Amino acid sequence: MMKELDDATRQILNGKSTVSDKIRTLDRAGLPRAEIARILGKRYQHVRNVLEADKLTSQPGAQAARGLGVEEAPAPCSPGSSVMCRLVVGPRGALTLPDEVMAALGLGAGDVLMGALEDGRLVLTDGVTAARRARERLRALLPLGPSLADELIADRRREAANEDRG
Repeated sequence: MMKELDDATRQILNGKSTVSDKIRTLDRAGLPRAEIARILGKRYQHVRNVLEADKLTSQPGAQAARGLGVEEAPAPCSPGSSVMCRLVVGPRGALTLPDEVMAALGLGAGDVLMGALEDGRLVLTDGVTAARRARERLRALLPLGPSLADELIADRRREAANEDRG
């Protein structure tokens, strides 16, 4: 597993239980990747993958949405398609939406999406569509007949007329 370690390196790694933690610790100590690989008895590629993945997950934007060892993002989501989009949860639960999704929904930075949990899925909807659906649901619950707003206005007019007389 690990090659013979000098006391300084052993002290640096003290308390680190996973290989990834050891790689990160040795990197912060300024050791080159090849030396870290040699010390830990791992392949250079393993060390590189851990350190590069840390860079990607710490960067905001599209870079955080790319997977380990993947040079290009997965096929983009296109409007009207049933293709799934790969989204990576970033720091504090942040998601980066692909540009195609943003354009299809007419979203920009700071816009609000509504989310609903449905059968173990998170379904995101833009605010305009969510409001339209809410109005449709409310309409279905209201009795058919005259407008409630018109009835309220008529009631207020009757009350005002009664106050004027009395």
